[in-house]
Formats: sequence, structure tokens, C-alpha cells
Amino acid sequence: MKPIFSFGKGSKQVLGVDVGANTIKAVLLGSVRGEPVVEGAALSPTPQDLLSKEGLVKNPLALAEALRIVISAYNLKASNAVVAIASDLVRTTEFTIPYVNIDEVGEMIKWEGAKMLDFPIEESGYDYKILEVFEKDGRKYYKGLLVAVPNTVLDPLIKGFSKARLKLTAIEIDSYAEVRTLGFLPEFKEEEIYAILNVGSSISSISFYARGRIFFSRAIPFSGDMVTTIVKQRLQLNQLEAERFKKEEGLLFDAGQSYNYKELKMRVTEILEDKLYSEIRRSQIFAQQEWSLPIGDKLNLVLSGGGAFLKGLVEALNENLEVNTILNTSLLNIKHKKGLDKRFLVDSAILLNCALGLALRLVSEEPSYV
Repeated sequence: MKPIFSFGKGSKQVLGVDVGANTIKAVLLGSVRGEPVVEGAALSPTPQDLLSKEGLVKNPLALAEALRIVISAYNLKASNAVVAIASDLVRTTEFTIPYVNIDEVGEMIKWEGAKMLDFPIEESGYDYKILEVFEKDGRKYYKGLLVAVPNTVLDPLIKGFSKARLKLTAIEIDSYAEVRTLGFLPEFKEEEIYAILNVGSSISSISFYARGRIFFSRAIPFSGDMVTTIVKQRLQLNQLEAERFKKEEGLLFDAGQSYNYKELKMRVTEILEDKLYSEIRRSQIFAQQEWSLPIGDKLNLVLSGGGAFLKGLVEALNENLEVNTILNTSLLNIKHKKGLDKRFLVDSAILLNCALGLALRLVSEEPSYV
């Protein structure tokens, strides 16, 4: 058995790597007097044979080669790395165990994990965090969170990074990494509740953060590729033309141009309602009912991922939902090494949040669970 995460002291330099369906994102962070400094950042196409449809690394050698290309092209000199895995590949569950000596907790977790997981805990990487100690009927208990990933998911990642001569210091859930970037937003207030919406090319996810931790995270069946496909079908365009239309027009195109444009507007509106808005509402209701989160008049919705570039999406979210949408450009609020391409950082900040959050885990003086 191997732990998923490391709880050691912060590293002076670390490379955060987010391997997406279409793009590999990386952020190199250093630390000066305990403060993070961006020393480099990169975006590179994901090789077609690298990932399975489920997001698993199926070719460690292709991963190693892709990492070497990123490191060389962007001069990202690092020996330590942290990588993200998609939340739907991870099992996360809360547990309650009797209060015992802290040295005995680990052994009890193994027994609890054997009962709660749908794969053998001894064939996985796992980690846990104690959230609180409480009393019930005169007895004390621990309440905590167990996170486990099958070795079939972990081993190809570890092999790929090793072949690229990178020490994989930690592996983390993508949504947990993004939460760490919230504190660098000027609008962030610790006492408020935030929903983090990452709109990706193939799938989206939403996570709710409050009281210093994530309460839950789930996938949402909406993606940027979904919009591209609709544009391609309704306007009878090829893939490249549809991508260009989506980039230039987004949701702001004139539906009165022709019948096809009218049909496109109707179909896009339907998809947004069925696959995005309704899922956000459902998640918000779940957060309120299951966790008693007092979400006020408007929910703080932090938007990131490639889909955040879709013109008109921020306005559409604010108009159709009771939300205050904030673009996550945390990367721009962290000190940068002299000589970096500032235009590249400005243009790419929304895409790099997960990679940034990964790197922040080990650069910080006291790495936390999330």
C-alpha cells in the first residue's frame, strides 16, 4: 500500500501538472520567504494515445515523452511534481470510528476502508484526514474523510513521471487542488460559501467549499465539446470551422440570421438548461439539505477551465441562476519571476488553476489536506 498524498514540509520548488483530455497544463512554483512565486507555466496538446475515455493513463511512455516536451519547451526545471486525477476516478467517503490513541487510527482506517470501498484497500493508494472529535452517548469518536484510488489508476501515472525523471511527490484530486487557489482571489472571504465550476472540453465538475473544506464534488454532463458538436451539426460546418465559430461568437451570435441560427440558439439554450443550469441548481439544493450550508441570496460561483472562455457564459450564468460568477484568475495575483511572458499568463490563467493549486500544496509551509 502506498499513500496518495505526502504530508511532509513544503518544497522550495514544485511542478504542478494537470493532464487534461486536450491539454497538459503545468505551473512551476518557487518560494521566497514563505511566499509562492510563479517561475514558469505551460500549455501543451495532450497526445491522442495518452488517455482512455475514462481519463486513465493508458500509455506511461507517451506521458513521459509529453512531460519531457513540456519541460524542455517551457524551460520548467524541476525535480518534484504533483499531479491531479479526476474526482470520478477516486473514492471519497466519510468515516466515524471510536476515539483511540492517534497511533492506532491508521490501522482502524484499514478495517473501515475494507468495508466501505468497492476495491481492496491493500490494492490502492489511500489517505485520510481527521475532521473532528465529537461525543455521543458519553463516548468520544473521530469523524474523518477517507480518499482511495486503485493502483490501476496510480501505477501508470507514477511510471510515466518516473520515466520523465520527475519525483511524483503527491497525487491529488483535481477539484481539491482548485480550492487552494481561492485565497488568491480579491473577492474571497473565508466566511462565505463558494461553488467551484470547472468547464472542461469533455466534462465539467462542481465542488462546494465552506468552513475551510470541500463538502462535496461531482461531475456535470456539460462540456465545451458539446457546444462545438451542436454548432457543427446545425450550421453544417467542419470541426475547425465549428471551433472557430464557438471561439469568435460563443453564446452571443445573432439567432435572426437564418433558420439554422434560430435552431442553433434553441438547441444551445436547451443544452445549457438541461446539462448545466439544472445540475448547478441540483447541487446547490443538495448542499443546503445534506450539509445545511446557508447559501444566502446569491451563490458565489467561481468559474475556471477552457469553457470559461465561452463568450456570454458568465452573463448567462448570472441571468439564469441566483449566482455571482467570478472568473478564477488567481495566477495573476501571485508574484511572478522576472522575464515571464505576462501576456501568456493573462491569456492562460483560467486554464491553469488546477496546476497552480497542485503546486501550491507543496510550496506552502504547512501543506493541508485539500
